[in-house]
Amino acid sequence: MNLSRPLSVVTPTVDGDVLAALASVETSFSGRELHRIIGRHSQSGVNRVLNRLVREGIVSRIRVGSARSYSLNREHLQAEAIILLARARERLIERLSDHIAEWEDAPYFAAMYGSSVGGGHGDESDVDLIVVRPETLDEDDEPWSTQLTELRSAVGRWTGNDCDLIEYSMEEVEEAFADRDPFIVGIGSRMVLLHGSRTYLHRPVRRRPRRAAHA
Repeated sequence: MNLSRPLSVVTPTVDGDVLAALASVETSFSGRELHRIIGRHSQSGVNRVLNRLVREGIVSRIRVGSARSYSLNREHLQAEAIILLARARERLIERLSDHIAEWEDAPYFAAMYGSSVGGGHGDESDVDLIVVRPETLDEDDEPWSTQLTELRSAVGRWTGNDCDLIEYSMEEVEEAFADRDPFIVGIGSRMVLLHGSRTYLHRPVRRRPRRAAHA
C-alpha cells in the first residue's frame, strides 16, 4: 500500500490523487491549488479529472468571483468509501496504537517514523517503527519477542508492506542521545506517537561537558 497515495490501491491515476486531496479536508480548492497540493501530473490533467468528477456528482463546483472552487460532495453515496480510503495512514496509526495498547508487556515507547509518517512513501516502502523496551525486560524475553513478531506480521496483513521495526533498550536510547546520534535525534522531530510520552525522543540534545585540559 502507498500511504502517500492511498487511493492508488483502486485507481493509480490522477483521479485517485484528486479525490484523496479533496477527501483529506473539509474545504474547497481551486484547480491550481489542487495541482500544487498533489505535486504531480499536469494542470490540464487535473482540470480534466475535476470536470469528469463534477459530472459524476462526487465533486461539487462553485464559482468564487471569476474562479472555480472544488470540494468533495460528502453527501454522495460513494463519498464515505473515498474518505475511508483517503484516511489509510490515520487508520493504520489507530490500529497500531490499539494493537500495542493490548500487549501484556507494554513498551516504554513506540512510534512510527520516516516516510511512513509523510512524504515519499510508496507501495514497496517499509512501514518504519521504533519500539523502546522497558528496563524490566530483556531482549531475549520470549513473550516480548513474540509481541514484536506479531506486530510485524500484523502490519504486513494490514498494508501489504514490510515492517521495519527497530528495537532499543532505554539505556541504548540514553547513550544515543548522549552521543547525539542523528538517527535517534531525527526520529524525535519526525514521528507519530503510538505509545508512551510524546516528549521522550522530542527533546533537546544535551552536550557532553568538556573535559578539563591537563596541565
